[in-house]
Amino acid sequence: PILKSITSFVGGGGPRFWSTFTPQLAQSNYAELLLEVYDKEFTPELIGPLQAALDAEIPGAIIQVQQLQTNPVAFPIAVEISGRSSMSAESEESDIRTLHAISEKVKAILRSAPGVGNVYDDWMSEGLQVTIEVDPDRANEAGVTNADVAQSIAAAVSGANVGTMLKGDDQIPIVARLTLEERGSLSSLEGLYVYSSQNSNKVPLQEVATLKYSLAEQRIWRHDQFRTISAVAFPQVDVLASSVLGSVLEELEALRETLPPGVRMQMAGERAQQQDGFQQLSLIMLISVIGIFVALVVQFGSTIKPVLVFAAVPYGIAGALLALAVMDTPFGFMAFLGISSLVG
Repeated sequence: PILKSITSFVGGGGPRFWSTFTPQLAQSNYAELLLEVYDKEFTPELIGPLQAALDAEIPGAIIQVQQLQTNPVAFPIAVEISGRSSMSAESEESDIRTLHAISEKVKAILRSAPGVGNVYDDWMSEGLQVTIEVDPDRANEAGVTNADVAQSIAAAVSGANVGTMLKGDDQIPIVARLTLEERGSLSSLEGLYVYSSQNSNKVPLQEVATLKYSLAEQRIWRHDQFRTISAVAFPQVDVLASSVLGSVLEELEALRETLPPGVRMQMAGERAQQQDGFQQLSLIMLISVIGIFVALVVQFGSTIKPVLVFAAVPYGIAGALLALAVMDTPFGFMAFLGISSLVG
């Protein structure tokens, strides 16, 4: 047997520090499975066959098989598109349409990259939204107000507190609302009665209001208070995220030049983390090199001999790069750290 245990977390309730997938909300259409194997060497061998089997057996679902990481990146490949307005409600609909259109172009470019796997955006698909529009004339004739309509619907769907039951020392609230089957059907709302707070009248909801159905965003992520949609992608097994992104980087840069005024597009994921890490390390390396040079000048009492010492550095770097090429190992953070140590 290969598997030692399987632990499931349904509804986004799993341990967030384990997750290498999208930042999740508490929702019923999301789950995590944590597979523990007897030998850790089996883990890379399981990823490819398991990903292919799940994609074939469960169509329509976004399934991503990944190896557990100690410092995970939510998305290996991510392109963030931020909108023009941060707080304006009037321009929200137009801004959202613009972000979706640009996101579709980015996803099309990512899908054309060799070695790419799942491609989607973090806003996911739209969901059904029901809007209730109250007719003020008919509502006035029936003696009900907008607040009456809102309270009646809230009581039916979410429940209304009608009393308290005392059980020992505990006070248990008594909530009245529609049954589970009725709450799950939109037709129940059409037959709902609205009770007037001004008199004893009650009228059917459809007599004073109209139910309108439309598609709306289920989630809107923001970055620095700007609406931001991220087109994300995962590489296939044994394919580096940097190689996938590098093959379409020129197309993404060309798309960036055609963006409407005020719309921003920037790289995220592993590339952004890598650039940030290398910038910090470069600053530290510069300070270290200056400090070492000053120490050597003091030790040798000369400025020429330290230059001769530093002249040997390129040979070490060339040897390290040659070793990486022979072993077919990518130049990552650990390789950079190793070369830095070798230079020292």
